[in-house]
Amino acid sequence: MVFDFAKLRAKLNHTLRPENCAVAYNGLCCWPIFSINYGIVEYVDWRAHCENADHLPNPIRYTYLKDKQGFQDEKELRISLSALGIGHFVLRDKAAMEFPPSLHVEFDFRAAIGLGIIRQILCDSNTDRSLLYTRLAEFGIRPAEGGDPL
Repeated sequence: MVFDFAKLRAKLNHTLRPENCAVAYNGLCCWPIFSINYGIVEYVDWRAHCENADHLPNPIRYTYLKDKQGFQDEKELRISLSALGIGHFVLRDKAAMEFPPSLHVEFDFRAAIGLGIIRQILCDSNTDRSLLYTRLAEFGIRPAEGGDPL
């Protein structure tokens, strides 16, 4: 997908503002604990790369590394959520929070297309465009009159 990064960043920052977003845990509403991070992926040679030779880097740094082999021609932007990586988050009753492997953040793709946040969907020659159009249509997303979003 091709995004208008300024619009995407503004939308995500607004969505994840403390007054708009909270973590629900076992039915409890918790204070926001996440930070949003944006970064361009750095492509490295996994076989030779050593990130911690002199000192330990910020752990979020690893989120923005990718193997050069097979991916070096990409221009990937990654967006991640992070929380304090030391210790545990503890509730008022002293119970430690156990986080699932992933968390859901709502993103309305139809609205993002309408607002110009998503500018284009890129496909390679192997993409089943008919299936993609059908799936997008299920969400009410259709090409503009005379246009092709792909």
